[in-house]
Amino acid sequence: MKINFFILYLQVMKTELPDESLVRLMVNGKFFSHLLCTPVQLKELAMGWLFSQGIIKDIDDVVSINACDDTTDINVFLRSSKIEQFEKYKPIITSGCMGGQISSLHYFSELPVITGKFKIRLKTVIEFMRETVKRCRAKSDSGGIHFTVIFDINDHSKCYFGSDIGRHNAVDKAIGMALLSGQDFSNSVLTTTGRISSEMVFKGVICGISLMVSQRSVTNLAVELAEKCNVVLISHSLKRKPGIYGKENRVILDGDF
Repeated sequence: MKINFFILYLQVMKTELPDESLVRLMVNGKFFSHLLCTPVQLKELAMGWLFSQGIIKDIDDVVSINACDDTTDINVFLRSSKIEQFEKYKPIITSGCMGGQISSLHYFSELPVITGKFKIRLKTVIEFMRETVKRCRAKSDSGGIHFTVIFDINDHSKCYFGSDIGRHNAVDKAIGMALLSGQDFSNSVLTTTGRISSEMVFKGVICGISLMVSQRSVTNLAVELAEKCNVVLISHSLKRKPGIYGKENRVILDGDF
């Protein structure tokens, strides 16, 4: 009797896993919140979060910020004029992978309308997104990391990035890096490897970013907020026919997909 059989060879492979840590955010010496995040760019994370929540208006509102990568604490000291506003902050939990938060005081109030008028070719947007994906893959071969980049439309060599296991954290890190570098957000495009949610649009509007691009999808509430605030969103940007949403089309369709 002949028996057909297969031998399955198992090979043990070593792979690098994404880092995840529980970090404490301390504001003016008081515990405020725990953050689950990738323990890098912690200063940028704190600055971007405070700015995109409207708690600070610029870096001058922060007296000092101390954090080293791989540590467990981020210590932020605000100017006295900002303490009362910070103490009134009441977050609500969002759909972010890491339990994103936005301020209920700001989220349900009137958001500003973006007034930027710049135009950009779709070809350039796709190049930005390809560069974002390239940087993401270089950062983690094993996956599990979200990557966000803020590009300067006038000087493509200027780009500010954030990487994290949480897509909202990645956005905050990129915003924080751009803020610390003095970037003009009105001349900026934000790209992300993750889905664009309403919170991410909220953060972009607070910063003054009028074009946000995703490798993946956008949510219905994100589109509603974008239309209300004159922001353009692009979904599935690396596919043949990306989705473009928003009242004012800042993207020039040149057919060069």
